[in-house]
Amino acid sequence: MVINYFTGSFSITSTGSYRYAHGSYSLYFAFPVLFFLTGVLSGRKFHPIFYVVCFCQFIGLILVQHRSAWLAFGLAAFLIVMLINRKLVLNKKLIAGLLSVLMITSFIYVLGGASGHSSTLDRARTIVQYKGDPNAESRLSGWKKLIIERIQKYPLWGIGFGRELLPYEGYRNPHNSHLVLLARTGLIGFTFYLLFNYFFVKQLFILLKNRKTHPIFRNYAVGILSLYAFIMVFSSFNVVLELPYMGIFYWMILGLGIALVNVNRKFMRNRNSEAFSS
Repeated sequence: MVINYFTGSFSITSTGSYRYAHGSYSLYFAFPVLFFLTGVLSGRKFHPIFYVVCFCQFIGLILVQHRSAWLAFGLAAFLIVMLINRKLVLNKKLIAGLLSVLMITSFIYVLGGASGHSSTLDRARTIVQYKGDPNAESRLSGWKKLIIERIQKYPLWGIGFGRELLPYEGYRNPHNSHLVLLARTGLIGFTFYLLFNYFFVKQLFILLKNRKTHPIFRNYAVGILSLYAFIMVFSSFNVVLELPYMGIFYWMILGLGIALVNVNRKFMRNRNSEAFSS
């Protein structure tokens, strides 16, 4: 990926945009970095090798050039700060890490030349200035067509699975997993999907609000919620839940969250029984 950056060897996506690696790399890079950030902000100490590894993964997340991944990572990191460290009391190692990221990315930017940094800055700029960007406009057009020609025509039960969504111009998926699920399952199926996610998030927040929850479990819950936020935002702009090698991250997060809630309940019961017996 770094070689692609310096040589200008792009990876052409289904929507005609250019990136230095496949979009799934964003998940591989972002997940460990978010969990690591949760540990650092909660005051945990790590071996220096973990700082180096996560630093390299964060650089990789930038070089993927996936704008929705940048947006999802920013929101997930903000969620971590709000749940753990609202006053943003940064320790020295984290400050040094942030400065190192800034310095290294600036260094890569300078060495990248016209083949590298110009495209990176252009993609970053279109996060807020998306008008005129063919990739963003194709997504908006796809969402509009899906709503008008599928969701409005089949509102309750949807079009089902095994059928084409729409014969789009150049690609067949509107790059929004939530809209696709609504189109295929209708309002009835999508309601169950929303309720399932609501109760999942609710259980984790109940765990967080309980003052008797062990600090380690609380930190795990924050990390899982940050991963959940990332995947939900990321899947709002990409084909994620439909693809096994990307959708597995969503199911993995749900499994980790449910397991954490169950382990915490068992831990609380054992602690209460010990206190009662003593």
